[in-house]
Amino acid sequence: MTAALVRALGDLAHRAAHPAGCGRRPCPPPAVLAERDDGIVVRSGPLVAKAHAADTDTAALAARLRLATGPGLDGILLAPLPVAPGAHLTE
Repeated sequence: MTAALVRALGDLAHRAAHPAGCGRRPCPPPAVLAERDDGIVVRSGPLVAKAHAADTDTAALAARLRLATGPGLDGILLAPLPVAPGAHLTE
C-alpha cells in the first residue's frame, strides 16, 4: 500500500467524521492501524477507513458487511457507515 492511499483513506474518514458546514476541526494525522497484503485500515479522528485488495471476493465482503450491520452484533462489531457517492478509491 502506498502513502497516497493512506492519505486518501485518512481524508475519506476525516470528511465522513466532519461533514461540510460543521466547521474545521483538527484531527491527528491519519494513522495506519493494520496493513496486510489483503487490505489496510487507516484512522482519522473518530473514524476508520478500510481498503480491500483488488482481488477481494466481493460477494463474501458484502456478506460480512451485512453481518456487521445486524442488530444482533450491535456493541460487538462496529457497523459500517453508508458509502457516499464517490467514496470508493482505486489505486
